[in-house]
Amino acid sequence: MQSIWSESCKFRKREVLDKDIKTDTIIIGAGMAGILIGYMLKQNGIDVILIDAAEMASGNTKNTTAKITSQHDLIYDKLISEFGEKKARQYAKANELAIKKYKEIIKERKIDCEFEEKSAYVYSLNEVENIKKEVEELLEYIKSSDQDIVIVSNEIGMGIVPAYALGRHFRDICGRMNQIAAAKADEAYFVVSGIKMKLK
Repeated sequence: MQSIWSESCKFRKREVLDKDIKTDTIIIGAGMAGILIGYMLKQNGIDVILIDAAEMASGNTKNTTAKITSQHDLIYDKLISEFGEKKARQYAKANELAIKKYKEIIKERKIDCEFEEKSAYVYSLNEVENIKKEVEELLEYIKSSDQDIVIVSNEIGMGIVPAYALGRHFRDICGRMNQIAAAKADEAYFVVSGIKMKLK
C-alpha cells in the first residue's frame, strides 16, 4: 500500500553511478540517516558520495513519512533487558541528538520542509503489559536523573465513555499508566480549571 506522503512528495531524480569514481567516503543508503551523515562529513571537509539501490528516501524514510523520533515502538524495555540500561540510554540519546541536529540544519539553512514538532503516541490492543513495562522503565530512568521532570497527562476517565472500542481501550490503558506514574512520583497533582489539588 502506498502512503499519501510517498505519492505526493517527489524528489529530483539523481544521475546513475555508471563509472569508477574516487572519494574519501561512500555512504550506502540515501534515507534521512544517510543524508544527515553525509551532510556532517561534508561539513567537516570530507569528500562524500551517497548511493542507494533505488531512489532517494525510498526506504524507511518514505514508509515513516520522514518522521524523526526516539520512540520506535515498544523497544526500550527490550533494549534494557538484552543490552543493558547504558546501551538503551545511548540509543535514546543518539536519536534525540539526531532530532536536534535536523532542527538546527533546517533553521540555519532556512529549509522550507514543513517541519513540525508533535507528540508521539504508542498504543496496542494486546500488548498492555509491554506498555506497562515501557512506562516503568521510563519512570526508573526519570528517578535516576538529577533533573526535575514534570509529567503532564490528561485525566480522561472523568469524561464521556467513548462509543468505540479503541477509544475505551485507550482510556483504560491511559488511566492505568497514570496510576503507575502517580504512585512513583514524589508529588502528584490533579488540576481542574487552573486550580490544583495535591494528591500526594
